[in-house]
Amino acid sequence: MNAVDKRSLPRNASPPTGVKAEPPTGMKAEPPTGMKAEPPTGMKAEPPTDMKAEPPTGAKAEPPTGMEAEGYRALMRHQAGAVTVIATGQPGTRAGLTATAVASLSDNPPTILACVQRKASAHDIIVSSGVFSVNLLTTAQQDIAETFAGRRGARGEARFLAGTWATLASGAPVLVGALAVLDCRLVDRHDFTTHSIFIGRVLAGRWDEKGEPLLYFRNDFWDLTGR
Repeated sequence: MNAVDKRSLPRNASPPTGVKAEPPTGMKAEPPTGMKAEPPTGMKAEPPTDMKAEPPTGAKAEPPTGMEAEGYRALMRHQAGAVTVIATGQPGTRAGLTATAVASLSDNPPTILACVQRKASAHDIIVSSGVFSVNLLTTAQQDIAETFAGRRGARGEARFLAGTWATLASGAPVLVGALAVLDCRLVDRHDFTTHSIFIGRVLAGRWDEKGEPLLYFRNDFWDLTGR
């Protein structure tokens, strides 16, 4: 292209078309279509399906089923426990059972808890009378333990032919010559599946300083005298 001699142009004349000041079309400021600000489809912020927060099926939060009753009973036979007789009722309608599920609850006020099978004959009498006693047995009273455990065939009032019985503050029967007795008034009760948990306020008690405890361990009675 030949140069234009400005001297040959008239004043106020526009430059020839080929030298316009605007940039050519190819130099527009807008970025080309391929440079749009949106990320491409493959860069979406959502995590892929296999990264979801839900745990896989094999990691469910449900707890395991747990131990069966037979295995649990076999396990608990290894817990040595003091043998007691829980007794209740008035002469002629008395009932009682041998138990190890007895424990101190508090000394302010003095209270104990005793777990009793809801099918036991003494259960409903404790509920209706509102009183019961816990009698800790000595090594000399194993026959009483077996009687109240039902091993001698006696039931109800007939069980009280074993041993000598009296009363203290509540009127519930207490065993004379026991290692210790706790005379209780029923103040609360909680039912759980097969058993009731009785909470008793201790009204009176007595004990034998020279007696030796009868224990139950591995499905049998134990005498620790001399050991």
